[in-house]
Amino acid sequence: MTSSATCTWSRPGLPAGQTPLNYVEGGDLLSTSGRVVKHNADLFTSVGAFPPVPDLGLDAVDILPGGEVAFSLASGIFSTTLGPLQHGDLLSTQGRIIRRNQDLLDAFKTEPATNDVGLDAVHVLDTGDILFSIATNVFSKQLNATLHRGDLLSSAGTIMRSNQQLLARFHPTNATNDYGLDALYIWPSGEIWFSTEDGFLDQGLGAVLAGDLLSDQGYIVFRNLGLLSTFAPKETPMDFGLDALYVVTDATPLAQAPQLTIQGNRSTGTARLIWQGPGRVFQVGRADHVTGPFQPLSPILPDLLFDDVGTLTNRSQAWYRINQW
Repeated sequence: MTSSATCTWSRPGLPAGQTPLNYVEGGDLLSTSGRVVKHNADLFTSVGAFPPVPDLGLDAVDILPGGEVAFSLASGIFSTTLGPLQHGDLLSTQGRIIRRNQDLLDAFKTEPATNDVGLDAVHVLDTGDILFSIATNVFSKQLNATLHRGDLLSSAGTIMRSNQQLLARFHPTNATNDYGLDALYIWPSGEIWFSTEDGFLDQGLGAVLAGDLLSDQGYIVFRNLGLLSTFAPKETPMDFGLDALYVVTDATPLAQAPQLTIQGNRSTGTARLIWQGPGRVFQVGRADHVTGPFQPLSPILPDLLFDDVGTLTNRSQAWYRINQW
């Protein structure tokens, strides 16, 4: 069962100094519940980048155990801690480079091997292998074939799915075209949810937009405006794009419970909750009694810290529980 999904989309910029408080940037990580999970600045500053612009875009996202967000930016930037960062590097909110773009492609023996060909979709497997797509076609000497921007690749050096295979249960009017691969989520069952970089006309479904969330089983999971409905965008485009995806789900239960520490600050009345656990995202629940009922206190977050502001002042006691997915 899907509890929530996060997505990003691209949009035109506004002139400097004219960005309203309720404006969502194209590189923000969003939730279908109608909130910003991570601002783009939260992502690029986590790797030591401080550009003179509010948004560097967001091309790929996965969330790893412990709430670590793996991501790629839409453009290269210099980091004060890591040096030059490429558009195709897989980065981490823990301040590290998970994999350089050239390292992701190393097993393919691409030509030329030094090029950064971008990183448009990513899924990190428990084995350590990384499934991904690229932004620019490149030739593989190992496979003696061209790797296309719509193919699902493995860092082990194999093409997991060609773009045509991903779309095999759809019926594009131009079945040989490569429509790109922008967002990706793989279910434990093997079903793949994804978005394409380019929209297409399907003989049965009609217009499929670049921001629509698709299943390799041949159906549209969500239309783009359905994903964004809780934001009630005032702009009129039918499609804002879908550049990255993560699904919060109960399909993969976790056996090990999080370990929670609580730090109280009497001067502010704040209880700071800090935890460690194998989950990828977490939610704090609070109750007045140890037997519950526990009510959600925080949104679902890829974080290991939450401040319950004022609870030491306003409550005689509180009990906490950390849910994880």
